[in-house]
Amino acid sequence: MERALSSGKRTLAVIAFLALGACRNEPLPAPGAAAELAAVRAVLHHYVLSINSADVALARTVWADRDDISFIHPLGHEVGWEQIKTNVYQKLMGELFSARTLTIKKLSIKPHGESAIAEFYWEFNATFRKDGTDLKTLGRETQVLWKDRNGTWKLAHVHYSGMPTNVLRMGL
Repeated sequence: MERALSSGKRTLAVIAFLALGACRNEPLPAPGAAAELAAVRAVLHHYVLSINSADVALARTVWADRDDISFIHPLGHEVGWEQIKTNVYQKLMGELFSARTLTIKKLSIKPHGESAIAEFYWEFNATFRKDGTDLKTLGRETQVLWKDRNGTWKLAHVHYSGMPTNVLRMGL
């Protein structure tokens, strides 16, 4: 009899726990969600490595093989792999800086089936090749990723900007 009560109490506790979860209005993680998030994180990790090393070959492995990929940044709007390779990796990261360190902070990944949105804040430290002076910038970035035909996550779009300003009419 005592065992039956303990079992009944356990059942009630489980029901109460599930009810509380339902009241929070948060969906339960989809099967395989942890693996998908890990795969997206791996792409972002390799993206950071490609920026830090200005490595075009590594960058090619993280970007989707499509003509409509894009990269929006304060100095331009690159469309397609050739523009991203030339203007971001070779000219900006490779020729302008002799050293680069991009660090991601406050990462948020929002999967949406075959696509995902990653948002994060970043710190970028670099050394200008021309005169050896240092640069430190802070900003935020949104990335859109999608799965290619092999089911592998790839970057489709990057949009980055500086930190928000509190000066009236700046950035409007």
